[in-house]
Amino acid sequence: MKVFEILRCSTHKQAEESKTGLKGQRRRIAEFRRQFDLPKGKEIVDIGKSAREHMQIKDSNLGKLLRRLEKNKKKDQVTLIFPYSDRLTRAEFEDGV
Repeated sequence: MKVFEILRCSTHKQAEESKTGLKGQRRRIAEFRRQFDLPKGKEIVDIGKSAREHMQIKDSNLGKLLRRLEKNKKKDQVTLIFPYSDRLTRAEFEDGV
């Protein structure tokens, strides 16, 4: 199983904040891994990428990872860990449908 830890901050200022910044996101992911006995994963970090306009997927390290996984012929089991659901997207539901 491949595990990826997805960290994202919309701004460099946010990345430095204690709760929602990178340190806080790392703590939250570590707690999740311990709770579910998951191995440490490879960190995928994006700073300055808004999730509201899907920039975290269109033009980011997360987007690159998703495209690489989509092309993977082996179809290994992959686990993506996000510290909060809004680290994946903040787009309105209708925008994604």
